Amino acid sequence: MTRILVCLIAVSLCGVQAVDAQRTVRRPQHPARIVSPAPPLEFGVRGGYDFDENLGSAGAQIRIPLAHPIQLVPSGDVFFADARTQWQINTDLVFRPLALGGLYGGVGAAFVSREFDAIEPRETRAGYNLVAGLRGNRLSSTSVNPFVEARWTAVDDYSPFRLTLGVDVPVTDGRRR
Repeated sequence: MTRILVCLIAVSLCGVQAVDAQRTVRRPQHPARIVSPAPPLEFGVRGGYDFDENLGSAGAQIRIPLAHPIQLVPSGDVFFADARTQWQINTDLVFRPLALGGLYGGVGAAFVSREFDAIEPRETRAGYNLVAGLRGNRLSSTSVNPFVEARWTAVDDYSPFRLTLGVDVPVTDGRRR
């Protein structure tokens, strides 16, 4: 009886090892790496609104891929006031992970030209931006990508909140050469 029990245990262990060996053979040693194409260089136009001063804006930007998922996004906006036009130039570093879909966020430098004080003339000052946005999928069969972006700028005591809507169009195809 002891011999039969030892034989059953030995056969069982061999069967478990055989199943484990089959799993190991079927399992790829190096899982296939999913390689997404490099994002293209994009040019975009946008319109927006400054909620602090109740001003409309128009602007443009370029999205420059650095290392996936990081992009450098220089941009500029002109704000339309009654008699005084204000402008802002930005250089933002944007982080856009694939796992979050179209959501992105970033920080950057801001250069704002406006009248900061009623007594002083217009001047240009430097500050920083915090950016959060959402990019949509391509519109229909075009290569146009819509986006919406919220921007908080801080320059000394001046800290406006702005919302922009726009579209980006690829300038390059995004493939690495």
